[in-house]
Amino acid sequence: MRKVAFSSVILCLVVVLAILLFGTKKPMQREGIDKQLAEDSLEVARIIYKWNNELNIPYDELNSTTKDIIDDYDYKNYYGDNEEPSDEEREIVETTYMMIVSYDLNGREISGETRYNDNDIAESKERIEELTKDVVNE
Repeated sequence: MRKVAFSSVILCLVVVLAILLFGTKKPMQREGIDKQLAEDSLEVARIIYKWNNELNIPYDELNSTTKDIIDDYDYKNYYGDNEEPSDEEREIVETTYMMIVSYDLNGREISGETRYNDNDIAESKERIEELTKDVVNE
């Protein structure tokens, strides 16, 4: 009987310690995720703003999220005129461009042709909206 009681007490202590240890780390982990998301959002905003003219997207075809980013972000305070995009930046811009010209925010197709399939578009749209939501809401 004592052995069962002792085992129960030990088990309870282990459970309480596990809850305390792992339960207190979640806010710190969430803060790290939020910080990374904010940094990603700003980087996407900079890239979209800087390279929008290079992509020749008519302004009235941009979705409202991207318009807000372009209207609200003064890229000249961050980038010089002679900056060249990295391969990663070009990839993000290409993905963003594909999402913008293919679908508006409601998911309706606004462009007749695309070299991406529907799954690529849906995934890219979700990722770009996730990355840009904090920038738009600032």
